[in-house]
Amino acid sequence: YDPYIRGKIENDLESLQRRIFMGKIILNGNYQTAIPDLLALMQHICGMPVMGALQKGEIYSNYWNIKDVEKVSIWRNPHIACEWINARVVDNEDTKKWFKYQNSGIVTDIHGTLALRLGTMDFDGDTIASVHSDIIYNAVERAGIHTIRFIPYREENMSKMQKEFRIDDLEKIMYTNKLGFQNNIGDVTNKVTVLWALYGDAKDEVKKKEISDSIKVMSAINQLIIDFVKTGIKVPIPKDILKIVS
Repeated sequence: YDPYIRGKIENDLESLQRRIFMGKIILNGNYQTAIPDLLALMQHICGMPVMGALQKGEIYSNYWNIKDVEKVSIWRNPHIACEWINARVVDNEDTKKWFKYQNSGIVTDIHGTLALRLGTMDFDGDTIASVHSDIIYNAVERAGIHTIRFIPYREENMSKMQKEFRIDDLEKIMYTNKLGFQNNIGDVTNKVTVLWALYGDAKDEVKKKEISDSIKVMSAINQLIIDFVKTGIKVPIPKDILKIVS
């Protein structure tokens, strides 16, 4: 008859019910390495106009071209907030000529913001997943959930030491390592998990939007914290978000 125990049991039953009702979609897709448009790189090296083989929002993928697929949805781990983007699969005259031996990987364009939208992805071996599903594609288009707003940092807030990192400066390298051990990515991702749970329970649309915006901000903070050891810029979690989580 303890109210706390009764509430705990009710919450567990409600959570179990949510998990039972949750559907899963079997998707046609795969993980591949993200690759930049190397034709654009060669054009830059040769002093030519840099256009590349792909236009904004286009990718080249031998895997999808063989399957005759024209559009895919792409995401990347770690999936913190809503890091999705839709893309068109193309095989034009340039790709046929320059990428004909490119049997694996997802070649991305230089004109769009795919890398930023996928959680500040870069091209040093990052893998991205692509799926062909009208359900997913339409959801991304409808909700616009692939847009993340980044909070600019103010340069005057950076210390002099943070501004003067040199790769051959042992003292600064040791300082960077020290900063790295202060980093706690898990703390941020845990708070995002809590925010998602609160979003699912929220009944008020105004509250849902507030939590949704907080998730987007935390996603950007997560990427900055991942790079914290390289930049030396420590990004605090906003107090209003901490208040929501608490």
